[in-house]
Amino acid sequence: MIDSNSLSQLGRHFDRIMNHIQRQIESLSAQAETVTMQVYDRSGQLIDNADAELARFEDIMAQLDELELDFDRIRHIRDIVRDFRRRAEELDRELEMASSGGARRERDGQHRHTHHSSHRSHGHSSSRSHRHHA
Repeated sequence: MIDSNSLSQLGRHFDRIMNHIQRQIESLSAQAETVTMQVYDRSGQLIDNADAELARFEDIMAQLDELELDFDRIRHIRDIVRDFRRRAEELDRELEMASSGGARRERDGQHRHTHHSSHRSHGHSSSRSHRHHA
């Protein structure tokens, strides 16, 4: 059997082992808490970064929407300008035709007027009025 002195030593030895185990548990618990806090902090940073990136993405998308609206407005303005330019060119051509045609009409009108007056002075009637009388 074991004497009381051996039992005391064995008790102290178990106490030391229990204290050592307790310190190991406390150390591991502290390390686990530290790691958990680091993971939590990193997770928080990741979430903050993700939130910031999402906000940046939403801002970029809003800017793209604005640019698309601006692009549509500019395209519409371009179409209006093209239409005005086309109309201006048509008016320009009409004015040119009118001014060159007007000069011809004036010459033709003077020639016809002279021609008509010579017919009248000779007593001739136009073929149109001649047909109506016949």
